Amino acid sequence: EAFFGTLLRNSEYCTKHHNTNFVHLQFDRWESDLDDVAARDERKCIMRDPNHCGRSPTTMTGDYAELLELSGDLFARKFLDNVDTDIKDYLDVMRQRQE
Repeated sequence: EAFFGTLLRNSEYCTKHHNTNFVHLQFDRWESDLDDVAARDERKCIMRDPNHCGRSPTTMTGDYAELLELSGDLFARKFLDNVDTDIKDYLDVMRQRQE
């Protein structure tokens, strides 16, 4: 994600710099907020104490389509094909309308 931005920023084609990365990134709850320790995602609990679990980006689905559209960001994460495949098609159509 940072490679292309760095490459373009340091090229002769960059004449103006915006201090934003144009990536929509949204986080949900902390895993340690779940009362049921067994329901926590072990991949996010790297500490020995289960009350110090992390969190990962929210998986974007069709429920977030309007939010993604309103954000105006060029990029977003995280999309999982086994959760929702239609959201990426929706975003493609939305971007084509903007052109």
